[in-house]
Amino acid sequence: MDDGRVWRRIGALSGILALVFSVGGFALIGAADLAVAPDASTEEIAEKLRDGNESLALVGVYVDTIGSLLFLLFVAYLWSQLRTREASTEWLATVALVAAVATIVAGMGDKAAYYAIFTRVDEGIDADVAAGLYATASGFFVLFGIFGGLFALAASLAARRTAALPGWLGWTGIGVGLAGIATGIERETAQLAFPLFALWLVAVSVALLRRSGGPARSEPPS
Repeated sequence: MDDGRVWRRIGALSGILALVFSVGGFALIGAADLAVAPDASTEEIAEKLRDGNESLALVGVYVDTIGSLLFLLFVAYLWSQLRTREASTEWLATVALVAAVATIVAGMGDKAAYYAIFTRVDEGIDADVAAGLYATASGFFVLFGIFGGLFALAASLAARRTAALPGWLGWTGIGVGLAGIATGIERETAQLAFPLFALWLVAVSVALLRRSGGPARSEPPS
């Protein structure tokens, strides 16, 4: 099998794998009983810290981090497919790349806050301190949704010009991107847009997988 085709398929598949690992990581944190609602009281947080399984939660943070690494691979591959000879479109691909990196950074901030909580459970972290860190994680999640929306919007606009993705998927991504930006005002509304972003990500990965068996797209001149 052609090595280039294998790497293209890995790049396309990494989007689906990123979602699986990220959702799986959060599921483990939930199973550890250390996930809290944005409006949780200090007393509720103290109860979570007392009864939760911090070891399982840390595994969840690690699994979610692997998801971020896979998302970075996917973004790099998608960017390579969006670049064209048209400067007016190439800058949109660059916006998508930068927005995706910002999305990953926001996600890492979320995980860093969780890591700070879970590694100090055994030391008896103060519930008020933990509440502040949980609030910080919530803030990073909001940023994740906003920059994720910009990524979907810019990538879809570029795809509409380059035919890197099916037309319907480009229009869908524009809607998903606008929804992600518009609902990013707070965590509760940001959570509403995440399932749409996840479905769009899977659809883009599948579309790229279907096209990965063909010849590689030509690179623009330097």
